[in-house]
Amino acid sequence: KQVICSFNSKNLPRSVEILQGNGARVKITLYDVEMNVPLAESCFCFDSKKNPQREVIDLR
Repeated sequence: KQVICSFNSKNLPRSVEILQGNGARVKITLYDVEMNVPLAESCFCFDSKKNPQREVIDLR
């Protein structure tokens, strides 16, 4: 399953957020729409009894 949504922010004015769910793991990749290159990657690992753990990888 893949969800794509556009959003605006001060640091990422034109980017696309792609969420890919695989079991309890969710991968989020931020893309620059004009350059079409990944800006950052965020990996969420979920535990049933714990809060989500986030790992952010800056690709710039």
